[in-house]
Amino acid sequence: MRMKYDSLVRNKKTDDEIYMMWMKQGKNPDQIFKRWIRLGKSDEETSRLFLRHNLQPDQLYGILERQGKSMESIYKLWEKLNLGDRRIYNLWVPGKPKRLTTKSTEC
Repeated sequence: MRMKYDSLVRNKKTDDEIYMMWMKQGKNPDQIFKRWIRLGKSDEETSRLFLRHNLQPDQLYGILERQGKSMESIYKLWEKLNLGDRRIYNLWVPGKPKRLTTKSTEC
């Protein structure tokens, strides 16, 4: 797969074009995510690519969860992607919308 990817890049194919090619081949988002990671892309790079192609945050959360990512690593990624605390909380605890604060209330 790496050789094919390198060949596509040499032929001036962008990551966006490669993503679309894989989608047209019928690959599901989980398979595509795994491919990008195996090709050396970070979780953040891959997630940004998915979001650029209209993958919804709740779908991205599901992919990350199925990849075995911890809640802590998903939360850190969420912050880097500027997706917001409330959104991840609502995904993590469905049916219980709650306002999160970033400051600790402990004394």
